[in-house]
Amino acid sequence: MTIKINKQNPLKEDRFDVEKTLGKLEFLGYEDDRLKTEDGEYTGEVDAVRVGVFSEALNDTLVIFLPPTADKPEIGYKKFVTLENVSLSPYTAFSLNQTNVVQFKVQADAMKPASGNGSSENKPSDDKKQTQKA
Repeated sequence: MTIKINKQNPLKEDRFDVEKTLGKLEFLGYEDDRLKTEDGEYTGEVDAVRVGVFSEALNDTLVIFLPPTADKPEIGYKKFVTLENVSLSPYTAFSLNQTNVVQFKVQADAMKPASGNGSSENKPSDDKKQTQKA
């Protein structure tokens, strides 16, 4: 079965597994807000809040777009977060060798700290646990 997606029909989380696709997400920080434009001019209104996260499954940094009304909770660097109502919208970009590359814009209605929040950086490895017990 093929799922056709486009700007008018984004891939919603009820049609894909967010955890399997993106894996655990680590908060990297809030970026500049994206501003609305009309006729090529900035209106001064915020269109979206941009958040940087690291995706464990993709082993890459992603920019998540949240609505301007979304809460911006205080989250520590590299702490795990969860997203609510995630959708993916494809767009085409050019690579350095001038070929088309399909990429996805990741949007969510909200972001919050994951329960039992730790980070991979702060957890001792199994080897360290063993030596600490000895």
